[in-house]
Amino acid sequence: MPALPLETRMRALVKIPPGVEDGVCLRFRDESRSLWDINAFIKLKPHNTFWRVKSNLIVEVTINFTDAVFGGIVRVPTMDGSMKLKIPKGTQTDAIFRLRGKGLLKINSECREDEMVKVKIKIPTKLTPKQKKLLREYAKI
Repeated sequence: MPALPLETRMRALVKIPPGVEDGVCLRFRDESRSLWDINAFIKLKPHNTFWRVKSNLIVEVTINFTDAVFGGIVRVPTMDGSMKLKIPKGTQTDAIFRLRGKGLLKINSECREDEMVKVKIKIPTKLTPKQKKLLREYAKI
């Protein structure tokens, strides 16, 4: 049987702790025989939904114009699935809401950091004649 490349063999030998940040150097030692030490520099792959600033997790969600004006409930993704988030009336685009304890694990800890939800407001591009009329009336007031 041919030998596996070193990279493949190492995946089974080392455990990366939760919460480790990009660029961190981890040192692994063969505890049983002390035959080797490995220094590994961590390079995190980007995620398509979440991104990270320090130890906080950030997600961007788009909400309807009416939810921003009148308030509402929207579903936001978290590391544990999705959850409901109450949007207060008058919410502006780029508003940030904190979900305490819904982020990444702190390194070498059981505690979790926060998830930050950044809101973008979807402005309608197609309106019915009635909607246009009502918005124009609102603009005049």
